Amino acid sequence: MTDRPKVDSPDDQALPPQLVDDLRTLSRSRCYVPAEVDQRIVDEAQQHLATVARRYPMPWWVAAAAVITLAATLAIFWQHQDHPAVTRPAHVAADLDGNGKLDILDAFALARQLQSSAPHDPACDVNHDGAVDRADVDAIAQLAVRLPEEAKS
Repeated sequence: MTDRPKVDSPDDQALPPQLVDDLRTLSRSRCYVPAEVDQRIVDEAQQHLATVARRYPMPWWVAAAAVITLAATLAIFWQHQDHPAVTRPAHVAADLDGNGKLDILDAFALARQLQSSAPHDPACDVNHDGAVDRADVDAIAQLAVRLPEEAKS
């Protein structure tokens, strides 16, 4: 028993069986289109698309608005990159390994710096006592291992 498609109408009538059979036969048959006809269809479609593009060009003010928006976004981005110490808190400035987060490796790196005779970055004074010392290593370690709930308070 074959499933017959139904007409999508309010009274939901079935299609005549002969029409269903003819449509199935047509859908299985192949239609040959000569290459010249196929190429002509492609050429006419390209001509039509070219005239549509000429008919609806982008207004100059849309392009100008896009350029201004892009320039403003880049200027704001570069302004924040030029002055990172102004926008970053001290504990982020103490990110000594440069991975973008304060972790236990930063505390280790500061401890190693303190053992050497190299000058210390004032931004590493995380506890704000005026000196970069072992207390700052401990402060960085505490910040690095603090649980997220404690970090919010």
